[in-house]
Amino acid sequence: MPDGVAIRPADKPPRDPRRLSVRPFGLRANRPAGWRVALACTMGNVRGRDKKTKTFLGAVSEMKLRKYQPDDYDNIIELFYDTVHSINTADYTKIQLNAWAPKDKALFKLESRLLNNYAVVVEKDGIIVGFGNVNGTGYFDCLYTHKDYQGIGVATLIANDIEKYFYQEGVQVITTDASITAKPFFEKRGYVVLQE
Repeated sequence: MPDGVAIRPADKPPRDPRRLSVRPFGLRANRPAGWRVALACTMGNVRGRDKKTKTFLGAVSEMKLRKYQPDDYDNIIELFYDTVHSINTADYTKIQLNAWAPKDKALFKLESRLLNNYAVVVEKDGIIVGFGNVNGTGYFDCLYTHKDYQGIGVATLIANDIEKYFYQEGVQVITTDASITAKPFFEKRGYVVLQE
């Protein structure tokens, strides 16, 4: 479990998001304090959204969601680096961006997390336009959309699939460390802030 992540017990989901305390988020892997936000969502919130998202997902029917394959790794690393260094520039300093996604791609420690856990990619016209992965404990690890494919439902498609996976695995509470940039996306999906 990453440092600084608060997990609510499955039998006691948060009842009122306005009552959750927001505390400073500690250092994690050379990243300055406050660079991410810890969020959680109960599975009741996830199941209640299914009907609302079906119409939206019809608009992304030309996209293909599939399981991650080892051959995808180079494309995913490029997507990750390019997205972090373009989409997140309004919320983070250059130093923070370089700590998060360094130029030296050999420093990325993502491959084993994708291979050893449930991971999916989205393709559009043969291009990987997004990816996401989880671990078996209810932790939503990564969710990234290609910098040129923002706002067309890629992240929603991935998040719906990952939340469905968690539901099928019996996970009661999903947690994630979201970037400041991604925080509104997760809040719209019913996630609440545990730590900031």
